[in-house]
Amino acid sequence: MNESRYKPVSVQEVVEEYSASADAGTPYQRAKWGSEASMVNRFRFALRLLPMSDIRTWLDIGCGEADFFALAEEEGYIFDQLTGLDITPAMLQRARTKALISPSRFIEGTLEQAGSPGERFDLVTLLGVLQQCGMRPAEALSSAARAVKPGGVLFATTKHLGWNEFTSGRLSPNENHSWFLLPELEEAVDLSGLQLIKSGGYLPREDLEVPVEESHMVYLLAQRP
Repeated sequence: MNESRYKPVSVQEVVEEYSASADAGTPYQRAKWGSEASMVNRFRFALRLLPMSDIRTWLDIGCGEADFFALAEEEGYIFDQLTGLDITPAMLQRARTKALISPSRFIEGTLEQAGSPGERFDLVTLLGVLQQCGMRPAEALSSAARAVKPGGVLFATTKHLGWNEFTSGRLSPNENHSWFLLPELEEAVDLSGLQLIKSGGYLPREDLEVPVEESHMVYLLAQRP
């Protein structure tokens, strides 16, 4: 497989999809993760990789109902400002009821509006957003990168087309999402003006970091010089 598989999707389609799941019985179902473990493990993995003790301001793009913020606070991290950005009103309504300790706000908007107007953050996160946002990686990561302050970091996870189960032909990627090859994602980071620190594969159900070809999910950790 030499090319990523991009699936065009409109903002309205994404809103309708997540609005339809907004009344499901558990947070992971409302956020459309595969299981509670696959959701929570992603958050814990990010917290292990990120310089959380240095983070004072944080923008979570596709924040859903703010479960990532809540877990970070449970782990003992407190912030000067938490900002959640999401396009689904029903999810934001739940986020605003979260009993967070840190000052927080939740904004309805698209990825293109990240950091608008001119606001910058120590940390910008996009977990599971790239495959659903309807933007190609270069455009999406450039939009997100505009919200990263000098010295700040960006962390993203997304679907990986280079998984050996796909390249061997044993399995086929789900056509409901976009799937990306790591070189394209790394190039998109470079084009965004950020500097790639680390990338790799991760198995969320098992909570294991693995060689990239052994995973259907990849992560990117980048910093603005």
